[in-house]
Amino acid sequence: MIELAAASADYANPALGSGGDVEFVFRSKQPGEGRIVLRRWRPWEGEASTVGRFCLAIKVEARK
Repeated sequence: MIELAAASADYANPALGSGGDVEFVFRSKQPGEGRIVLRRWRPWEGEASTVGRFCLAIKVEARK
């Protein structure tokens, strides 16, 4: 199981809709495989504002 452990945003301008960077930190509770699905959108505008979707295949192996 993969879970979101933290997220932080850094925007150069505080204006609504301005560009910036968001960093996500994910953590695995155990070895295995899973997916992380993300989308690029404006949540205040709803689903129709989605301009991209991203799916990452993740494989977590046990530490040796």
